[in-house]
Amino acid sequence: MTGPAKRRRPDHRPEGQPGSLPFSRPAPRKVFLTGATGYLGSAIATRLLRAGCEVRALARTQERAAAVEALGAEAVLGSFDDPGPLVAEMKNCDAVVHAAYDPDRAESQDQAALAAIRTAAHDGRVRRLLYTSSAWVHGDTRGAIIDETAPLAAAELVRWQPAHERAALDLADVEVVTVVFRPGVVYGGRRGILGDWFQEARERHSVTYPGDGSQHWGVVHRDDVADAYALALEHARGGERYLLVDETRLTVRELAEAVAKAAGARAVAQERREVLETRGPQGAAELMDQQFTAARARRELGWVPRHPAFPAGTAALLAEWEAAGEPVAG
Repeated sequence: MTGPAKRRRPDHRPEGQPGSLPFSRPAPRKVFLTGATGYLGSAIATRLLRAGCEVRALARTQERAAAVEALGAEAVLGSFDDPGPLVAEMKNCDAVVHAAYDPDRAESQDQAALAAIRTAAHDGRVRRLLYTSSAWVHGDTRGAIIDETAPLAAAELVRWQPAHERAALDLADVEVVTVVFRPGVVYGGRRGILGDWFQEARERHSVTYPGDGSQHWGVVHRDDVADAYALALEHARGGERYLLVDETRLTVRELAEAVAKAAGARAVAQERREVLETRGPQGAAELMDQQFTAARARRELGWVPRHPAFPAGTAALLAEWEAAGEPVAG
C-alpha cells in the first residue's frame, strides 16, 4: 500500500501489543461506512444507526444512494476509482468501517480503499478502522478447532486478504486503531449461501450442497456480526483480529438438511468434481472443512450471538428470508 509518510504525535503513545492503540470512550459518533447496500454492510449500517452513530455511507449509484437513505444513513455518491471526494468525506469522520466487497474486482478495490483510508487518516481525523476480512483466510482446518492464532492458509478466492489485513493493521503508523474481523459463512435475510438455498428450495424443491457435505462451516447470522462491529467501536483494542462464528459446528449436509426440511424440499449432494468445475475458487472454498472458536470475541468484546442456532432456528430463518423481499444489488 502506498500513502503519505507516517506521522507521530507527541501527546499519546501506542499501548498494549506492538502497533496497537486502545479505543477510548465514548464510541465514535461519525462513521464512514463502505458496503452499506451489501449483504453484511446493510446490517452493520442499521446496527450503528441504532447505536446513535451518524453514518455516512458510500453508494456507487443513485439507486444504492436511495437504499442507503432508506436505512437512515447519509449517502455519499462515488467510488474508489476516483478516491478524492471519498477521502474528503472520510477526513471529517471519527471512524471508517470497511465492509465493501466487489466480487469482480475484490483485491484491487480493497487495495484502493485502504490507500484512501490511509490518506484520510494522515490528513484528517480518522482514528479508527474496522476492517472486514473472512474466516476463509484460515483455509481447511482439517478437523481441528482453531482460533485467530492459527497459521493462515488462505483459500484461493481470498488469497490476497492476509496481506490486506496487515496493511490495515499497519495504519497504526498514522495512529489509526484497527480491528480486523473474520466472519464465517454469514446467513440471515435474503442473500448469502443459505439465502440461495432457500431460493432454490422455493423454485426447484431442492437444496444442493457442495461435495458429500461432511465438511463443517463456521456460520454466523449477519445481525450478530453487526453487533460485534458496534461493540468494537465502543471498547475494542487495536491490533486485534476476531473470528465471528456461532460455534454450532454443523456439517454442510446437516445445514442443508435443516434448510430443506424447513422449506419442504430435499437436500441433494453435488459431486466434488462438479463443484470445482462449475464454481471454481468459490466452490473450492465451500468444500473446505472449517471449525473455529470465537472465544476471543466473546471474552474481549462481550460478544454473544443471539440468534437461534441450527437446526432449531431454521423455520425462523425461512420466515426472515420470505419477509426480506428482493435486495438492492451491491
